[in-house]
Amino acid sequence: MIRAVLLAAAVCVDSLFAAMGCSADGIRIPKRSALLISAVGTAFLGFSLLCGEMLAGLLPSQLHRFGGALLLGVMGLAQLCKGLLRQLFRRRDRLQVHWLGFVVQICLDETTADADGSKVLTLGEAFAFAAAFSVDSLASGLGAGLTAPQILPCLALTLLLGFVMTMLGSRIGTALCRRCDLTWIGGILLILLAVLRIA
Repeated sequence: MIRAVLLAAAVCVDSLFAAMGCSADGIRIPKRSALLISAVGTAFLGFSLLCGEMLAGLLPSQLHRFGGALLLGVMGLAQLCKGLLRQLFRRRDRLQVHWLGFVVQICLDETTADADGSKVLTLGEAFAFAAAFSVDSLASGLGAGLTAPQILPCLALTLLLGFVMTMLGSRIGTALCRRCDLTWIGGILLILLAVLRIA
């Protein structure tokens, strides 16, 4: 069960700090948008967990185990590097990176989710926001190696944590929080999950 808790926390921590960044920029996230963000993230994770369980029945157990651990480790390292990429992006003029896809831009700078400049994250913008921060969930779910009895509790916890963390981040975001990128915490959790996968 500890792996299910770690996975839920790892995929939801991005929502906390991304919501902080939005709040620091004066962007409000209504409850319905926060719920949509959480629901989309949970759906992404659920899909990947089911795919991972199917692969477990097709691949040799050792290959699935160590392959999953490797995938989690890579995702953890990518999460650690994401903060550096965001800092580089924020130092550039947004006009110089307009060629980036909308979802990719949100990954690098969460405030670009407010496409209409209304300072309120609408449902459409919340969906793009959620998609950007749920991409990690696809790979993480494949590598997690959770069994069927663990999947439903993990998804329920992800749905709850995603909503709570998004609302919490929206409430407590400050300029200081925006300058101090702590998204690497999710990377640490994924690497820990990879270690537990082969322990």
